[in-house]
Amino acid sequence: MKNGSQYGLLLLQRYLYKRTDDKHPASVSDILAFWQEHGIQAGRKSVYSAIEVLQSSGMDIVCVKSTQNRYFVGASGRGGILALHHGKKERAAH
Repeated sequence: MKNGSQYGLLLLQRYLYKRTDDKHPASVSDILAFWQEHGIQAGRKSVYSAIEVLQSSGMDIVCVKSTQNRYFVGASGRGGILALHHGKKERAAH
């Protein structure tokens, strides 16, 4: 993310809250496509960094580990009970 790092963080936060849950996690490719729709050109490492920043500011982001990791806002971010996604619940990591 070149010039839009703060804007990209805000967009990612909004995207994760509005478009993801334990049944609809977002891949890094999904996030990159969303950013591109909003004029932000970035790479995979920018997504990982943005997720880390949001987590360090207290946002509960869960990572579903697979060939292509997927992310969603966890229960503490929504005020509900977090269901396990395919039996694997982990804090976001890349």
